[in-house]
Amino acid sequence: MEAYPENGPPVVIEYHKSNSNKTPEGTSVHDLDEEDGTEEGDCPFFVHGLTGTELDTKSVNTVKVIAL
Repeated sequence: MEAYPENGPPVVIEYHKSNSNKTPEGTSVHDLDEEDGTEEGDCPFFVHGLTGTELDTKSVNTVKVIAL
């Protein structure tokens, strides 16, 4: 951690303008909606990654390795 620069994150940040909020590589051929989301009613909530019970049984170092 001491080797990282103090004036910015040690990662590259890229921005690509998109015409949709879907990732073509991650979209099913059966998903025919133009965008994810809703115009009325409840909004669906998605979680990608580690959640509650998965975090409870893992050490901090294990969670860091999984995140990498």
